[in-house]
Amino acid sequence: MKPNLSQPFVRALSAGGIFLLSLTVMTTLAEAQMAPDRTEIKQVAGQLHLNTAQQQAFVRIVDEFQMSVETILERYGVDPFESRPPPTVRFALRSDVQESVSLMDKQLSVILTADQLREFRQIRRQRIRMR
Repeated sequence: MKPNLSQPFVRALSAGGIFLLSLTVMTTLAEAQMAPDRTEIKQVAGQLHLNTAQQQAFVRIVDEFQMSVETILERYGVDPFESRPPPTVRFALRSDVQESVSLMDKQLSVILTADQLREFRQIRRQRIRMR
């Protein structure tokens, strides 16, 4: 037996569904257009006691590194939130990410002191273990 729904109720239900759909789409688009969150990067910069020039360069270099890792993941079609990629892809991925890490370390060695660089590597290792 089919329920007899009135026209105003169906219209209201349809309008509510469209409203929820548009709200979801707009929220997703707004999140995609937001600037990346740099609070974690700035926290690390604070732990390293960087001056203003060092901090700006540090944030730029780490941002570039994060973008390069995202590009690498896209190139291999890997979404880290879905599942682990097959071993052959992980091997190639690891190689490319290690190159990016080496480049980042090389760039950071220009702006950081030896002690700051050593501390940064220690912080990075701790954060990797926590994940």
